[in-house]
Amino acid sequence: MTHHQEENPDLNSKIKFLYGLERFGIKKGLENIKFLLSQTENPHQNFPSIHIAGTNGKGSIAAMIASVLSSSGYRTGLYTSPHLCNFTERIRIDGKKIDEKLVSEYVKLFRPLILRKKATFFEATTAIAFKYFSDSQVDIGVIETGLGGRLDATNIIQPVLCIISNIGLDHTDILGKSISKITSEKGGIIKNGVPCITNNHNTHVLKILSKIVRSKNADLIIADRLVKVTVKNMFLTGSLLDVIIGQNEYKNIYLNLGGDYQISNMKGALAALEFLKEQNGFKKITEKSLKRGLSEIEKYTGLRGRLDVISYSPLTIVDVAHNPDGVEKTMNFLKKLIPPKSVFIFGVMKDKNYQEMLEYILPKSRVIITAHPNTSRALDPVKIISYIQQRGGKAFFGGKLSKCIEIAKKEIRSNEPLIILGSHYVAGDAFTAMGIVP
Repeated sequence: MTHHQEENPDLNSKIKFLYGLERFGIKKGLENIKFLLSQTENPHQNFPSIHIAGTNGKGSIAAMIASVLSSSGYRTGLYTSPHLCNFTERIRIDGKKIDEKLVSEYVKLFRPLILRKKATFFEATTAIAFKYFSDSQVDIGVIETGLGGRLDATNIIQPVLCIISNIGLDHTDILGKSISKITSEKGGIIKNGVPCITNNHNTHVLKILSKIVRSKNADLIIADRLVKVTVKNMFLTGSLLDVIIGQNEYKNIYLNLGGDYQISNMKGALAALEFLKEQNGFKKITEKSLKRGLSEIEKYTGLRGRLDVISYSPLTIVDVAHNPDGVEKTMNFLKKLIPPKSVFIFGVMKDKNYQEMLEYILPKSRVIITAHPNTSRALDPVKIISYIQQRGGKAFFGGKLSKCIEIAKKEIRSNEPLIILGSHYVAGDAFTAMGIVP
């Protein structure tokens, strides 16, 4: 897990305790989370929730929904993972991170239960998030799965709505090696009678989801059919759009997340918000609050690392793309808007298909600096270098992100952008090295 030392010594020991739970690995199944929550009065039953699963885009969809709900005046809990620099980023209300003192108190509360069940890091964190949201009397919780869906600790909730974002191959060692298997795992969040929204385009995925939804007597809402978008202008940092949702037309929505693929994610988010407004009584969602929420996502949710322009001289972009599908989408978008060659800082986890990721990066790179993010899960940069050289590319060993950035600054020629990607860990270390606090 990430990695960066928290400042507060008491919190530090509590966070260390949580990270220490990684020795219990990733456990499939709901027995532990059920126990942790039942022993603390089932806090997850005290607020309505939206549950989001998918390979890529689920964090962005979660943030868009939470941002509009917060800007509409609803007290909104947002639970996401992983974090970039600080554990507290995972658990937010109206964009504000959980207070460190509260984390310590909740760890104290759950500790004996965690140890009794050998609960994992993610199970413990999920229990803390639900208890915090309940204690804070949120109006709604927007909950992102950790891994998969069916056996994910978050699947204990009975949401008012499920969302399945884009599905691709990732975590195949745990979720299965085919799109069908992965879709079935993610589709495991679909509950009896609870509508499911998807922004998927893949007909094979849609067929599997339709089958699951039918077996649960639920409805499948295909965002593409409900939400029509006209792109008026596209920038590196966002898009200006006209949108029709059902009977409602919205002119000049500014979505302040860059990337054409974010428009598909926004369709999923807008379909969900429409459903909440029409079917669940969230009537404070108005055209004004919708526009405000989509144009100020960072303010309302703290979301960072999505085509994040952190400097203009030189142009420096940080992105959390961490699998081939994510890197392909990022590169396809960037090639429309930036010079033909860039300097890259690239680091990746051992379990990822880094060769395929590099195939999308190499044509756009003049040089790639290989990073070793601060985690034992990182792939040795020497392997990355040897693959780049084998493919005729130019690469330098960078190691720590601060060192990589130093090398990049010396290496960059005029007008060349610097693009930092490959992992949430790489993005987090880059922010830390540059003194940015997400």
